Amino acid sequence: MIDFCNLVLPNKKNYFLLYKHTLSNRQLASPTFPCNIEQLRAALDNLIKDEKRIQLVELQKNKARYIISSKVCRFPDKVDVQLIEKTQYQSQIYIYSRSVYGNYDFNVNIKRV
Repeated sequence: MIDFCNLVLPNKKNYFLLYKHTLSNRQLASPTFPCNIEQLRAALDNLIKDEKRIQLVELQKNKARYIISSKVCRFPDKVDVQLIEKTQYQSQIYIYSRSVYGNYDFNVNIKRV
């Protein structure tokens, strides 16, 4: 599972990161949601529950890793998610989405996140 605090980003253009702050067009700041972490988790679960190409492969307390298959060629992409509790009534989500194969992702990861 990804450690977002020590993440080293690749030199390739095949990823997108939603994190603490914006550093580039491939790394944007996560918004702060006006809900607690349990409500954010429920919203995320509801969003992906009917998606046929998403497979949960690892789950920890507030972290999850998914494999998402591309529509046409079924290439696997890895997506790590971490839910962050800012306050009792505010939370954030960190997402690192990247292609397993290739050097460019045709902005698939940006659109996904």
